[in-house]
Amino acid sequence: MEPKALQAELRTLLDMLLNDQRSAWDMLPDGSYVQRDGNKDGDGAHQQMIKWAEGRFAEANRLRRRSARGPRGLASADE
Repeated sequence: MEPKALQAELRTLLDMLLNDQRSAWDMLPDGSYVQRDGNKDGDGAHQQMIKWAEGRFAEANRLRRRSARGPRGLASADE
């Protein structure tokens, strides 16, 4: 992945997943699993990614509305 912006986004997502202690499970020697005693009050990786995506969506909408109005200070041709 070459574009630096995409690399940064991928790193953000991977860091969220790797740092998630709330949704993590550990395998015991007998092959059974036990959920980690992570931060039960904090958000897990999936909730963090939802919030991150909502923020990106809001920013994209803000930029789209701004570009739809055209450059600031210039009157439109039909005025």
